[in-house]
Formats: sequence, C-alpha cells, structure tokens
Amino acid sequence: MTPKCVRITAIISQILIILWAAVSLAASFSQNSLIMYWTGGGGLGSAETNEKISLWATIVYCVACLLLTISNLIMCNDAKFNKSGKLTLVPLVASALTTAVLPIAVGYVTNVQSVLVAQIEGADALARLGVYTEIVSMLSYFVHAAMVMAIAASAVYTYAKMQNKSKE
Repeated sequence: MTPKCVRITAIISQILIILWAAVSLAASFSQNSLIMYWTGGGGLGSAETNEKISLWATIVYCVACLLLTISNLIMCNDAKFNKSGKLTLVPLVASALTTAVLPIAVGYVTNVQSVLVAQIEGADALARLGVYTEIVSMLSYFVHAAMVMAIAASAVYTYAKMQNKSKE
C-alpha cells in the first residue's frame, strides 16, 4: 500500500502541473497584452507585430509534465497500475530523469529557436521572443516545484515498496 503522504504529495505535484498548464494557456492567448505590459508599452506588442509566438520550450515543458503525470498516476493508483510490483522504480526514474534533462533541453531549444528567429525574422521578432521567453520561464517555476515534489514522493514510494517487498 502506498503511504498517504506520497499520495498527497503526488496530488499536489499534479495540481501544480495543471496550474502551470492553465496559466501558460492563458498567457498564450494574451501574448500581445502581456508583452506590452512587460515592456511598459514599448512597442513590441503593437498591432503590426501581433503574430503569435510558439515557444519550443513550452513543448519541452509539456513532455516533462507528461512524464511527471505518469509518475504521479503510478504513485496515486498503485493498486491499479503497479499490481505486480514491476513499476516500483518507474516514478523515481521518470521524475529524476525529467529533472536532470529538463534544464538542458529547454536551454538547447531556446537557443536554437532564438538563432533561427534572429536569422529569419529579424531583431524585432527576436526581441518579442525574448520577452515572451522570460514570461514563460517565470511560469515554469510551477513545473520545477512539481518536479521537486514528485522526486521526494517517488523516493518515499520506492523506499516503502522495497520495504514491503522485503517483509514478504
């Protein structure tokens, strides 16, 4: 049986992931307003440059959130997903790998996208991309908090499952 503290922590981690997704979606819909507000009305969000920015880092964050969600589901619904005990290490490995790889992957895709935008679209588009990247990176603290909670919960989950297995 999964300890109650693990389930509570996994649920809170999942709530943070859902909160990040909702706020990121809202930010995506109101990009121009956010960019205008962020720059103090500095012209980066004017009517002629109102193209939506699709940030590649957001896709990387979505993949990370999917892996964390799988980890949280296994920990919360242990009786359904881990009857045989073969998935005991999956939450720990998934959350640890996600935490280790996420900053590298986000940095890489952000740099590649910045170079491409600078070469193809020019300085104004690069400035808008930079401002929106800053906004998205601030929102990513929800994901980072969820990752920390998922690692802690998965470590306790794995330890508890290994202890139960050794008692049997």
